[in-house]
Amino acid sequence: MPREFLSPDEIRDLLTEGRFDDLIGKLENEFFDAKAEPWDLDTESGKLDLAKDISSLANWRGGVIVVGATSREAPPFQRNEVRDVRGLPRRLAPTDRYSHLIREWIYPVPEGVAFRWHPNPRDTDRGVIGVDVPDQREELKPFLVAHYLSESGKKIDAIFGMVQRLGATTKTETVAEIHTLLREGRRLDAIHQKLDTIIARTEAPVPDRQPWILRILRAASRKD
Repeated sequence: MPREFLSPDEIRDLLTEGRFDDLIGKLENEFFDAKAEPWDLDTESGKLDLAKDISSLANWRGGVIVVGATSREAPPFQRNEVRDVRGLPRRLAPTDRYSHLIREWIYPVPEGVAFRWHPNPRDTDRGVIGVDVPDQREELKPFLVAHYLSESGKKIDAIFGMVQRLGATTKTETVAEIHTLLREGRRLDAIHQKLDTIIARTEAPVPDRQPWILRILRAASRKD
């Protein structure tokens, strides 16, 4: 039996079919995470942990978090592996509160994130939570955690704010503004790559090439 899942679909099928024992021995990887207990949504630190776990998968290519599975370090692999699946009592089944917190703590909101309760076929009063984070559209990335915590545990809304000089004053960028700047920066990188290609082709030995074309293209490629 393989030591790790080859795709998130394997995990989704396993949870849907209630084959929880097949989780045991599996290594965590870039799209699979195991948690013994749910996030404590009554604390700011628990909300932050939820936002970080979801956004990290969204910024990758999606994945699945299984809550109710205990994992421990497997030294030969330098990763954690699932050791036990005790499950959770049904009273801990996910509610709409999870989705509400994602909308509050992550910007932009990842699409299609689902929190599902999967009962144990042998004991329907217990089960696991499967958190399914689909692969996200590139134009939405990156996903940012919109709040952070001070050392005292107080929520800070501007921790990811960016302060810039604006004349003699300062301006703090909101998380939405930072996200826009990051997206525009990625677009500029793509534009510069295309300009470099055009310049390379323009510099080829073609008769009657106009020098001003090269000057314009080089100037555009140097602009930030």
